[in-house]
Amino acid sequence: VIIVDGSMVSSEAVTILADLALVTGKCGRPRNGLIVVTAGGNLAGLRKAGIGNEKGIQDQIASGKLKGLFVFGEDPVGAGLISAADLAKLELLVVVSPWMTETARAAGVVLPGATPLESCGTYISCDGKERSFARIQEPLSGFDNLQVISALINALGANYSVDCKGEAPAKLQLVLPKDTELFKTAAVVDPALRRFNEKLAM
Repeated sequence: VIIVDGSMVSSEAVTILADLALVTGKCGRPRNGLIVVTAGGNLAGLRKAGIGNEKGIQDQIASGKLKGLFVFGEDPVGAGLISAADLAKLELLVVVSPWMTETARAAGVVLPGATPLESCGTYISCDGKERSFARIQEPLSGFDNLQVISALINALGANYSVDCKGEAPAKLQLVLPKDTELFKTAAVVDPALRRFNEKLAM
């Protein structure tokens, strides 16, 4: 398996590594292939939607060609992809996020976003598999991400409405444990590792 840091390796280098995996026969079987890990989970979805890399956006901001930007569920400032000073050159910066991120702090307008637990949609995992999710709790803001998108589209004069209620049943649903404990210490099965951990604890 080839694991690549997507924020440090260019898309051209990832293409070369993918070719290497193909040429060496390291694709299409379990424990083989190429996994590109990125700081933000939406990168694969953006690429699939035909949106290029952030370098083009940075160049357009620097040249003054790009006047406004909507950032949806990402934190490019916090991830070190762009500076808040660069974003300050924009006439309009709108951020949709469930958290007050560094990018949201730089924005002129911040709209409430929903977490994956509060929204529905399709996610693309780092291995390229698409999965649909249904929300499991109501959004604290009162709006899921699809409702926010619908409201933005309607504010531009279109007549568009979509939300999680009208969606077909999801293929997969996130479920919170009943005791709400998300992380539990797993028992160590390997006796050698258990003894090693016991010695460390002394």
